[in-house]
Amino acid sequence: MAILVVTVGVVTVTGSSYGVRAEPAASCTALSGTAWATAVWSCGHVPTLADAVTIPTGVTLTVAGAAEAGALTLTTSGTRLSLASNATLSIAGTLIVSPGVPYASLVIGSGWLRFVGESRELFNANWEAATVGWHMEFALDEGAVGTASRAIKAGELRFTSGTVATTSDIRPDDGLDNTGIVTIAAGAVLSTTGNIERTGTAGAQSSAITVDGTLATSGSRISANTIAVGDGGTLRVKRAGGLTIAGALSYDPGATLAYAGSSTQTTNGELTANVGGLAVENSAGVALSKPVTVTGELALTAGSLAAGSHVVTLGSDATCSGSGDVTGSVQRNSLALATAYCFGHPDVQLTFTSDTLPTAATVTLANGAAPFAGAVLRTYAIGAPGFGGTATVRL
Repeated sequence: MAILVVTVGVVTVTGSSYGVRAEPAASCTALSGTAWATAVWSCGHVPTLADAVTIPTGVTLTVAGAAEAGALTLTTSGTRLSLASNATLSIAGTLIVSPGVPYASLVIGSGWLRFVGESRELFNANWEAATVGWHMEFALDEGAVGTASRAIKAGELRFTSGTVATTSDIRPDDGLDNTGIVTIAAGAVLSTTGNIERTGTAGAQSSAITVDGTLATSGSRISANTIAVGDGGTLRVKRAGGLTIAGALSYDPGATLAYAGSSTQTTNGELTANVGGLAVENSAGVALSKPVTVTGELALTAGSLAAGSHVVTLGSDATCSGSGDVTGSVQRNSLALATAYCFGHPDVQLTFTSDTLPTAATVTLANGAAPFAGAVLRTYAIGAPGFGGTATVRL
């Protein structure tokens, strides 16, 4: 907890609970020197997260170890910033490139740029994704949203906390084919309207994408050798035609594939044969392009799932939630007596109460035109091969 001390109009803050800075923000321009920590700064001190920093013509600074800046402006062509392998430069403002400055080699090295702090624009409109080799981390405050209108490119991209929302591509690229890493930590969100691949060439694969938080995309492609959605992670697809996937995509049992478009969506490469959770967050609904087995939760939160000629298979421990329906066939295997099994909608249930269990159970729903206002016309067909005994049906 911060301690607030007021003496003769001077405010001193210990800690950060009040959100007040102990010193006013300064404008710090590097006047001379080659190392960030020992350079001559116009503000008279090594910059902090409160300071607006400028690296002008004729000055190239090497960052080794930890360093800080508020907004960071790189004003001219040539190398302005060199990140040593042990460097982490934390930035609490916007990374600014002056108009007309060629981007190539403005930043070099293999260290880290780390974006921290509150909601803001992360890069100005002159930023270009050209240099590779160094790394970026986005560790924003909880609830903060960092925006970008330019492609975000680095050898490794870590999304640790907060939300990053970009209207362009994500390009993990360490300089060679099949290199570049993206990691989205639990609780972090990456939202993009662009593609995720190593370069602007369709299908250019990076090394690995790991999603333990949320990846929300309305782009058309994700390309990497491995794309792993971990337990607790969510891949949220917003594009009507789904995603084209280049690489091996997998979902852990506790992962979720969600559809959240604004018009009817059709599944594509993002739908694997087996998923943990499957969610429909689209009131216009989702149409299956292939069969799928759901081992976790089938959540028809805001719309329905049209299976067509394909079968939705629910695992032995799968659950159902939401108000939507599955039109078409839902199947369950490995059944047990005295267990209520849902089939798409949570209120569509079968319970086998005695005697011989079926080898499988299938409920097929077909919707028709209601005969009058307020009525719903539904036809259910139930299949239970090998069953002999009694069962309870709830529709």
